[in-house]
Amino acid sequence: MAVDLIKVHVVSYFEDGQKFDSTYDRDEPLLIQLGMGQVIKGLEKGLLDMCAGEKRKLTIPPRYAYGSKDMLAPNGKLKL
Repeated sequence: MAVDLIKVHVVSYFEDGQKFDSTYDRDEPLLIQLGMGQVIKGLEKGLLDMCAGEKRKLTIPPRYAYGSKDMLAPNGKLKL
């Protein structure tokens, strides 16, 4: 069985534009095994049909982000 393992840089913003995370700031991309629930659903869905080197801006609704469980921005959209 083939495993889709990818490296990706992500910069995450709250809906108001405030940055709350960046793999660039840590100088290390995320290593993600697709289909394993390692990242929020919205990010995984946004990565599925990307090509190597492609850049994308994603706006992720709460149901595909952290929903009401998010302590910093409950039910807020995320921009990645």
